[in-house]
Amino acid sequence: MSRIDRREALTRLALGGSALILPGLACVPETPEVARPRSSRWFVFYYLMGGWDLTLLTEPTVAGPNAHVQYTPDEIFEQGGHRFGPAMAPLRPYMDRMAIVRGIKCEALNHPQARFQMVSGHFRKPFAPVSTSVQSHIAKAYGAGYPLPNLSTSLMRPAVFLGDLEHHYDPLRIASVEQLQALTSVKGKPAAYADRVMQTIAERDAEFARTHGAPLAREFRQYADLARAISRSDFAQRMAEERAPRFDETPRVRHGNRFGQMAHLAVEVVRRDLAPVITVGSGEFDVHNRNMYRGHKGAVVRAMETVAAICEGLADSPAPGGGNLLDHTTVVVTSEFSREPWINELGGKHHWPANSLLLIGNGVNHRNAGPRVFGECDDRQFPQPIDPATGRREGRGADELLVPHALATVLAVAGLDPRAHLDVDPIVDLIG
Repeated sequence: MSRIDRREALTRLALGGSALILPGLACVPETPEVARPRSSRWFVFYYLMGGWDLTLLTEPTVAGPNAHVQYTPDEIFEQGGHRFGPAMAPLRPYMDRMAIVRGIKCEALNHPQARFQMVSGHFRKPFAPVSTSVQSHIAKAYGAGYPLPNLSTSLMRPAVFLGDLEHHYDPLRIASVEQLQALTSVKGKPAAYADRVMQTIAERDAEFARTHGAPLAREFRQYADLARAISRSDFAQRMAEERAPRFDETPRVRHGNRFGQMAHLAVEVVRRDLAPVITVGSGEFDVHNRNMYRGHKGAVVRAMETVAAICEGLADSPAPGGGNLLDHTTVVVTSEFSREPWINELGGKHHWPANSLLLIGNGVNHRNAGPRVFGECDDRQFPQPIDPATGRREGRGADELLVPHALATVLAVAGLDPRAHLDVDPIVDLIG
């Protein structure tokens, strides 16, 4: 959709009022089931920003001179012939629908570059233009008919790399379901002033765009137009048919805290068919010193509990035509890199060039006995050479498993040709 097309769509959205029928939302029933969707596929991305300690997850080990761990040996468990750290325990109910890419070698260890590559698959050279994120590619492929094909929680920075795609596919950053509801929360006497308030704000934004001719100013106005368009539609009113999120609370993830709200947001975007792509996550994983590292295990476990809550909410929601929404959704979980195995001079852990990526749900070539696992690290947590096409270790001449291979696999799971965007092939063994 071009920018002009989007503006026209927003105009229709704004002028339709309560009688507006959004594509795919027209059939939203009173019951909490999903309406006839515009797309048969959805994608949820969850990022642990800052770098996760893989010994807690896919690379468990015992404590020793070269490894400091925040758990006891009895917390390590095995499923499907693979060993996992304690933070993976919340995902045990979904491991038979999971694929794991281990031993990914990270080419960048600074946060901006590593985040850029983990989202786009490209290493950004100085002064080079940005590359399109995987989210935006998928939003373009599945976003026809959606006013908002790509959503992101307001906490997420890595989902905004747009490249040369139309502005329509840039993720709209929102904080919660409640924020969308608040757009039409004016009732009673203040409602009489709503039109005038909206007109005044629109005039102010137009003047801002005229005064500041930079692209950022024009982009700001487009987002402002979009927010006003939503507020004049029945979009948020339909969102008000909200119910309590369907997941079991834990001490760390509750309906009222931001992690439960993120899980609720991700599930409701899919359940209401508001967008084919939603990105959520949080950023408390950069643990260079003792004080930061002290809470790392709890933060990683909480993140995995949030992912489990998303899977639970989707699995508990019937899908049109049978099955549940997790059958139609691919959940992608990763970070930009990991933490070194040992304690550093500050009592924490610095950045480390190994990584993993989890895929759960639709499109995943899973195993009934547990997750399908590809790649590995050695006992010092160094990524091991492997042929991405065959999975075989072929000595020192074997290829390295890189971030582009993992993201090419995500694109292939989405039914897209990875070679059109990345110069590598996907890991075929993981694609269902």
